[in-house]
Amino acid sequence: MALYLVAFEFVEKEPFDYEPLWAELARLEAHRTLESACLLSIDFDQAERLVRYLRQYVHTEDRLWVTRLSADHYYANAKQGTNAWLTANPP
Repeated sequence: MALYLVAFEFVEKEPFDYEPLWAELARLEAHRTLESACLLSIDFDQAERLVRYLRQYVHTEDRLWVTRLSADHYYANAKQGTNAWLTANPP
């Protein structure tokens, strides 16, 4: 399993239903660590593959950034539960 940070920015030029995105992230047991970012442990070998997979759940003009995390990462003031999620899903 690889650990990824997924960041998103919704352009919202027209109404769009993001419930399928939230449902898929919940199904994949992602952890929302910031308002616009989540952590995801998944068996994908490339960040590009994960971007292509998640694009089906967002508007075509929305922005996605996926990066694979290593053991060398740091954060401050992440949402509650982040430490526990990282302990359970180490890079």
